[in-house]
Amino acid sequence: MGVEGGAMSRQYSKSISPRSAVGLIVGVVIGSGIFSSPGFVTRYVRSPGATLLIWVASGILSLFGGVCYSELGAALPFTGGETVYFERSFGRLTAFLYVWVSTTVARPASVALSAIVFSDYACSLHFENGTLPEYVRTGTAIGGIVFLCIVQTMSTYVGAVGLSALTMLKMVLVAIICILGIYFALFRHDDSNAHQLEISQSFKNMSESPGDWVLAFANCLYAYNGWNMLNLTAAEVRDPSRTIPHAIKLGLLIAMTSFVWINVSYLITLPIDSISQSQTVAVDFARVIIGDVGAKVVTVGVALSAFSTCHGSLLAGAQAIRESGRSHVLPKFFAGQLQLCSDRTPTPVAALIIQSVVASTLIGLLEDFEAIVRVYVWTQWIFYSLAIMALVTLRWVEPELDRPYRVWLLVPVVFLALSVFMVFVLFFVSPGTCSIALVALLLGVPVYWVHNAYNNKQHNSRTSHSSENGYASGQTPLLVTTTISLEDADKDTIEMSSREVGYASSDHD
Repeated sequence: MGVEGGAMSRQYSKSISPRSAVGLIVGVVIGSGIFSSPGFVTRYVRSPGATLLIWVASGILSLFGGVCYSELGAALPFTGGETVYFERSFGRLTAFLYVWVSTTVARPASVALSAIVFSDYACSLHFENGTLPEYVRTGTAIGGIVFLCIVQTMSTYVGAVGLSALTMLKMVLVAIICILGIYFALFRHDDSNAHQLEISQSFKNMSESPGDWVLAFANCLYAYNGWNMLNLTAAEVRDPSRTIPHAIKLGLLIAMTSFVWINVSYLITLPIDSISQSQTVAVDFARVIIGDVGAKVVTVGVALSAFSTCHGSLLAGAQAIRESGRSHVLPKFFAGQLQLCSDRTPTPVAALIIQSVVASTLIGLLEDFEAIVRVYVWTQWIFYSLAIMALVTLRWVEPELDRPYRVWLLVPVVFLALSVFMVFVLFFVSPGTCSIALVALLLGVPVYWVHNAYNNKQHNSRTSHSSENGYASGQTPLLVTTTISLEDADKDTIEMSSREVGYASSDHD
């Protein structure tokens, strides 16, 4: 079993330093989820103590997953992440299904969720909490997606420059909320609701339903999502055996500390009933501490932050989908491009339209932020579970594989048990919404066989032609490694970190 073609022959720049790796994890994990999930988490568990317990437990579970991914990333330092692990452990079908479901469900759902958060906060400038008409909320979210699709169709460069500025805004906002919480705790404790966190009070009225706890976990895990991102670009990480474990652990600890403190700040400032009924809790929090003017500033900031997350999800997803189409992993039309100017790199118009249409359909069909969260989390955690199964499988079938970083076996076992339990209970609690992802997953099987038959036919034709001209032809890799850089388009040094891997195993066809 070996790596052929792109993953081995491609020379990477090793541009991701240890500090950059930590920044990547923190920047991806701390997204729009922290501005949307707290109210849903509190609504399900119904007590301050249980709310904080969920945030801590979700952080620890994500950390367990992160250290497992550290072993995989250090042992298989190839760009592509799960695609590499699945093909090596389970074969090409599993790797294809991961790419297929990511393209048709996970990536569009991520875009849809960020768009809804943007809509909630942007519309709160005009509508009071609870008075926002659903058609306005839905229309604003879909309108934002359409606008971004048009901008990115015109120029990838313009999209990336705007994304860089808005990402910094997101981190500043998180820091401001944390500082405001510290200020309120130190100087305005007489006005606080800190009594909610007293031991005798903090677990009153707590939900005892396993379904409620799983739904709370789902919303919380959505906020923590992104801790696997470094593995997608592992081939570009300097000293991956040290950098990947260090960056994932430190990055998640920073994110978890921020998330827990932000929720403590909410709980000492606002009554728990207000938190559980609000979809814009950051605005309510800011209004108590710095008044209406400050609350409007925070509202605009959070709306722009969510817009930047939507922007980044659409942009990175489109690049990855286009490369999957180019390398014939997905049907060729996924790689459709549009070049409006001769001096610009063609934009991935087909991938942008596919993501935008699916994301808008999810918003229009489900109309509920939390329903889309369930679809997204259920999809993601199925593949997280499979990735950890791949870790255990590789330990069994490839004991000789060099593992510079090795996690204690109990960690993947605990992570796998908890994640499988959550996936099953989440489907049981919400079968209708989770079935959207299940249908996409099942549809991927016939798509794979039809597409694979077509690729084999084309490959055999090329092999015959090469043989006639005296050339040998090896196995076509599942994914072709590419570097997506805006330098090619506008002589700029900004790079997109959505790259696909060229990895093939002769043992898995």
